[in-house]
Amino acid sequence: MRINLKTKEFDGILYPSVQAGGEGFNVALKPEVVDAYLSFEGASLCHLAKKGMDMYLKIMNYSKIVGEEIIYVDKELDLEEEKVFSEYTNGLKFIN
Repeated sequence: MRINLKTKEFDGILYPSVQAGGEGFNVALKPEVVDAYLSFEGASLCHLAKKGMDMYLKIMNYSKIVGEEIIYVDKELDLEEEKVFSEYTNGLKFIN
């Protein structure tokens, strides 16, 4: 295991997103910090479409906790949501 001596005393780090051109950020936390302080509340699969400076986020599915299992449920979009997303993604292909 490699340990970064500059950050070894920290619980995590915040760093700029390369994919978002530094506009967004990422967070990395030590596993023991996650275990001690966080609990799973939910997750979802999203597609982000960007046209110039405009962005649209389409939630594809969301998680539910059933007993001790996490299951994912597809989100049904209304016609207006589908229309807007189609306009933003015209000509793009998504790979799941």
